[in-house]
Amino acid sequence: MRSFRLRAEIGAWAVFAALALFHLYWVAHTAVDLPYWDDWEMLEAWALPGGLSWKWLFSIHSESVLVPTRLETWILYRLTAWNIAAHQILNFLVFLLGPLLAAAAARASSAGLPGPLAPAFLIFWLSPLAFENHSWATNGCIHFQISFLLAAAYFWFRHESSWPLFAAGLGMTWLSLNSFSSGIPASLALVLGFCAFKMKSAMESKSAGRARTLRLQAALAAMFVGCALLWWKSGYRKIEGSPSLTWPDTAEFWRFFLNLIAQGFGMDQLSAALGMLCLILALAPLKKLLSNRQAMPQAWAAATLIGAALAIMAAIALGRASQGLGEAKTSRYAEFGMLLPFLTAWAWQLRLAKDGRRVIVIACLWAFCFLGFLNNWRFDVYRTVEAKRLEGRRCIEKNLGSAPLICRGVYPFDLSAKLDRARALELSFTRPWAVLNPRAGI
Repeated sequence: MRSFRLRAEIGAWAVFAALALFHLYWVAHTAVDLPYWDDWEMLEAWALPGGLSWKWLFSIHSESVLVPTRLETWILYRLTAWNIAAHQILNFLVFLLGPLLAAAAARASSAGLPGPLAPAFLIFWLSPLAFENHSWATNGCIHFQISFLLAAAYFWFRHESSWPLFAAGLGMTWLSLNSFSSGIPASLALVLGFCAFKMKSAMESKSAGRARTLRLQAALAAMFVGCALLWWKSGYRKIEGSPSLTWPDTAEFWRFFLNLIAQGFGMDQLSAALGMLCLILALAPLKKLLSNRQAMPQAWAAATLIGAALAIMAAIALGRASQGLGEAKTSRYAEFGMLLPFLTAWAWQLRLAKDGRRVIVIACLWAFCFLGFLNNWRFDVYRTVEAKRLEGRRCIEKNLGSAPLICRGVYPFDLSAKLDRARALELSFTRPWAVLNPRAGI
């Protein structure tokens, strides 16, 4: 039986690896060395410097601090003159850290997802549903935020209360919070779950010294995240023309929120009912799981990460529901919800660990996810983005030197100042234009 389970696990991971390589092939094959939409913001006058600037690295752009992405961009600038295609490929490798960290967290105890179940549910994470995040160089910030969140949970939710593990989790939380704006609600959910776990463990501890350590770690984590949020708030400036907020006392908020959740399970049709069903599936195992006096750290980890994913989607609904319900199915938001199938399976596995119905429930959940993602495996969606970028390159070449220079396929505003900045920095995508127009060079 053990040898069969081992072979099944190896086979499942082999399928996962093959699909990951296939997805990477599509990303690499269709990558174009030209900034796309938000990528152009790196070429603002205050952005991408020739020498690394701490002010630039930690400045707040819109509502986000993008420390890992800016550092990655600067390193690629020094190594490749910021080759956008190379950036896309590197981002996909960062993206793959997410499912691997999720599997590591779920396998941190014997009650985690056994055998082939982890890769079986992580396969859905490899769907091209979130293709926009693999097509924009700067959208790697989402991969960083999710990966650091999962790493923090891996270090923090343990039986042992060692200070090195606590410090590692604190560092990962700080990086998640400073990777993208989604790190703010995610870190709040993470620290709340961590504090609840530590305080409950302290109450049940038979050692007064260990109980003090657990309470101190909870207090330090709350203070650290609180100070980080106050620092973010001090630098936040609302952008003129940004969407109005939609509060949870409106039906629009909940319809948007539920459709985001449904998209995480692969369902791209507009349906609040499907979203409610997915939400119930994710939350149903948690009450019994956490009410158990002997609830293990992995139970708290699964519940906290589900809470973090839901908190991110609630924040998106708060800020974007005013733009219309269709915005909930935007590709770049899908990656946050795509955490839920795996986390839901993990929670049900823990909830039914000693229940004979476990196999049936997990199998039905996998079939539900399979049906949800059934029409979301069209990798040729990357061809569409590639065509837009190639057309954008032709548009720029045709209108080089004119002002305003607008090529709406790759950026909706005037590109002339940003192209001047790119040529001054001698970025790789400007080299062909220096030949076409000698005055384009510096």
